[in-house]
Amino acid sequence: MAVHPGDRMQASVTESPQGSEMWTIVIKDLTRGESFSTRLPYTSTYATAEWIEETPVVIDSSGAGIAALPNLSTIPFDFAATNGARANLVAAEQVQLTDNNNNVIGAPSTPDAESDGFALCAWSSTCSPPATAAGAQPQIGGSSPASHSVSQQTVCRVPRLKGMRLGRAKAALRRAHCRLGTVRHRHRHGKRAGSVLSQSARAGRTLRAWSRISLTIER
Repeated sequence: MAVHPGDRMQASVTESPQGSEMWTIVIKDLTRGESFSTRLPYTSTYATAEWIEETPVVIDSSGAGIAALPNLSTIPFDFAATNGARANLVAAEQVQLTDNNNNVIGAPSTPDAESDGFALCAWSSTCSPPATAAGAQPQIGGSSPASHSVSQQTVCRVPRLKGMRLGRAKAALRRAHCRLGTVRHRHRHGKRAGSVLSQSARAGRTLRAWSRISLTIER
């Protein structure tokens, strides 16, 4: 599926059968009538549904890392649904995208009048809500569209980082709604240079969204 600038997209994540932790992900290009789908297992807390504008994760022969946020136009999200009903987005639960210096580089608007849509503005600390709906309402699926911008009860669920290279650890933190804190270096005989030796919060711990996790890295 080839996606072009300006295309209207729809995404859904549906668990079937309920409680199975088997998920069907469907991405549709409504402008061009094309689609992509996959089905995979995933252990979920069922705690949040999120609509996100995120910095890209780049994977190459050296590992994984986070690229710079592209210079995107304002993006409208609309007809957001969870469990087959309107999402009822709340302004107080929005999350801004920040860089490593805690500067805001991506901001959501307040929810629209139906509380099922909003706008996202890249490289901005403020964003105005969309004036109109983003087209006709698509069919609401059985779960939420999935895409650090608007969330419901988002938390940082600390991932296990020991043994990862720093780039992969950063990406894992971002996916878990955490952020990188202080990085310290030490030498421990027999360990791979650049790998994580320890982390400031244990894996599996639940913290406030975008809490900083400090790492000790092998020299």
